Amino acid sequence: MKNLVAEHAKDNKITGDILKIGIEAREACAKYEDAVNSTVGMLFEDDGSMTVFDSVMDVFDSLEPVEFLPYPATPGTPAFQEAVAKWVFRQHYDYINDNMYYSTMSTPGGSGAISNTFDTYLSPGQKALLPDLGWKPYKIMTKNANVEVEEYKLFNENDSFNIDSFREKCHKLAKEQGRVLAVINDPCQNPTGYGMTKDEWKQVIAVYNELAEQGYPMILLYDLAYIDYHEDGLEASRENLELMRDIHENVMIICAFSGSKTFSFYGIRIGAQVALSNNKDAVEEFTRVCQYGARGKWSSSANIGIQTIAKLFNDEEQTRRFELELRRASELLSKRGKIFVTEAKECGLEIFPHKSGYFVTLPNCGEEAYEALKANHIFTIPMPGNLIRFAMSSMPTDQIYGLAARVKQIIDVAR
Repeated sequence: MKNLVAEHAKDNKITGDILKIGIEAREACAKYEDAVNSTVGMLFEDDGSMTVFDSVMDVFDSLEPVEFLPYPATPGTPAFQEAVAKWVFRQHYDYINDNMYYSTMSTPGGSGAISNTFDTYLSPGQKALLPDLGWKPYKIMTKNANVEVEEYKLFNENDSFNIDSFREKCHKLAKEQGRVLAVINDPCQNPTGYGMTKDEWKQVIAVYNELAEQGYPMILLYDLAYIDYHEDGLEASRENLELMRDIHENVMIICAFSGSKTFSFYGIRIGAQVALSNNKDAVEEFTRVCQYGARGKWSSSANIGIQTIAKLFNDEEQTRRFELELRRASELLSKRGKIFVTEAKECGLEIFPHKSGYFVTLPNCGEEAYEALKANHIFTIPMPGNLIRFAMSSMPTDQIYGLAARVKQIIDVAR
């Protein structure tokens, strides 16, 4: 039989059945006291319930059907667009609003923001610059956009951001294809939990401005899905945005915002592309072409998410409540990560640099290590490159104590 699907799609398949692993983990947790479910990229409380923000749900429940059932405009409502921009830019909003140009486009989660950027800012056959340690769906999205991939090394020998590799690959792609679209996921990087310093961001912006000065269009896809879980708080997580005030007019920053993570709204599928530039024409072009791309793929985002976010941030009392709830959730997540990282260091378990966030990842762990952990009722997510990812987000805090030593003992035997 001849292939019915198009040639470019005939070999597409999802590898690694995360759903199946999750089912196995839940079944094991129901049977064994020592079972650990570290597979879920959602935030759960220590009692096993999913984290829910009462402030958000109060607004959600107050909506009338007439507010959320109609189709929204593709970019979202003006109130939503302004609310997201103010939330993302936070202490920098007034400066940006007065001195720069920005535009907000509603998307189905951060995923929609990322995929729409790949589709719009690279031509088929060109390459996106991705970290060698990164969220696996980036490569699904680039493939769907008929875009190839170049990788930069995320870490150097000092376990810091590898600016030399980033610079080298940016220059390479600029010369090869006349433009660069690079992805940086920060802070709380998926899958490592790494957080870049302000100096590292300064060097990234310098690389971009240098090539932009030479006439190359430079697009930075800034995946800030986990920005609101930075251990030092909301303002600290946005300090790097100050450096973006001086971006060259040939530089476009496109922030991929995830309402799924920020509001514990995983199934609502709401997010945004937020473009930032010192070039008015570039931002107007972004608004036109990204709206066109969104209309052709998903038409419009979930109106119930759009309305909830707009209404939440237009109510100062509810916003304050939400920030307090978010801080408590962030501190819970940070506590779990610190326990695991501290104990990993004490027992000699090798992990990638971790500062805060949902995940901690182990290098040099092949299939035998993954299977050995599973046989001992520890369920994780295996990743390409012989990596194993632990979700701090889904494990009760008391289950993390002693886990690193247990994992190391199992892996050492398996090797």
